Parts: sequence; C-alpha cells; structure tokens
Amino acid sequence: MATLFENISKEFLLENITPRTERSSQWFKNKLQMMSGINRQELLLSPEFKQRGQLIVQRPLIGTMHMFKYLPKGEETLPYYDQYPLVIITGRAKGGFRGLNLHYLPVMLRVRFLTLLYDIMQVSDEMDHDNELDWDRLNRGTIKRFLKPMIKTYLTKQVRGRIAQVFPPEWEIAAFLPFQRFRKSNRDIVWRDSYKQVYRR
Repeated sequence: MATLFENISKEFLLENITPRTERSSQWFKNKLQMMSGINRQELLLSPEFKQRGQLIVQRPLIGTMHMFKYLPKGEETLPYYDQYPLVIITGRAKGGFRGLNLHYLPVMLRVRFLTLLYDIMQVSDEMDHDNELDWDRLNRGTIKRFLKPMIKTYLTKQVRGRIAQVFPPEWEIAAFLPFQRFRKSNRDIVWRDSYKQVYRR
C-alpha cells in the first residue's frame, strides 16, 4: 500500500516541477494546506517512518529534520506550544537538542524561508542522512530574520513516543502538511506573533 508521502510525491512528479524551488514550495503549500483529518499518531507510527531517527534525541545530527509528539516541561508557564513539532536540528542542548520548528512560521513565510534554506544547504536527493547545516551562514543575511520565532529547545525526556526522521526529498511535504497542533492558543495568534518577530525593526 502506498503511503501518504509516496502518494503526494507521485502527484508532484507528474507536474514536472523542479523540486526545492519557490515554485515547488508553492505547489506543496496549495496541495497540502487544505488537507484535513490527519491522524498524527498514526502517521508517526506508519511503516514509512519505522526505525527512522531512533537515536537522534541522544546524538542529534545537525541539519536533519524530525517529526514527533512533545509535552514541554513547565507547559503551564508557556503562552502556547506545538504538541507535534517539525524540527530541523541545529545543535545539542543540555538534556536534549535545539532546532527550528517550521510550524511557527506562517505558511507564506515558510515558503520564503525554505527557498533561502535550500540555497544555503544545496540539498540533493542523494543527501539523505547527514546534511550539514551551515549555521554561520544561516545566522546572517536575509534568512536570519526568520529564525527567532522558530528556534526552540527540546528535552529528550519530554518527547512522547517515536521520533520520525524526514529525509530531504520529503522536506517540502512535511513542511506544508498541516501536522501542527498548537496548545493554549490557535494557529492564527501564533502565526501573528511570529510574523511580528520576523518583521520587527
């Protein structure tokens, strides 16, 4: 049986669009943002993610992307949080790891961020496990303004269940899949706050 990611990939290939470009990001945005009824737990436990990224929380690889369920420590003190993050790991942290949770960016800003990110990372279909994310380049120039609302620290012991790794050819699918679940607030408020952080002078 074809998986969700496989089905979407096949549809995309029929469009004859170059992957990891602004046009491809727009296609995935338009295709996926209208999806509903996604069972997040079922997706994380699906065969396509089996045995992916099981050790990443202990030995995080910079530049890899992951989906997981998370219950933050001290959640009662937070204005809101994403229960199902989609994170590009940027480094280690005490008891866990740091990363960029793409869900915190409004969809249109996500398109722009990914376009800039692909220019930096030069992701190819052959680079599947050990992309190197050039943090020095990421932390300067035009792309820097997008980082503030996304950068988060995740504690290993607060992760619930499996961590599923998303390989580069599937990044655009994961990035625009409505997988987020914001708690204590709704996405419009979260995205409004993020927009203000990105364009704050």
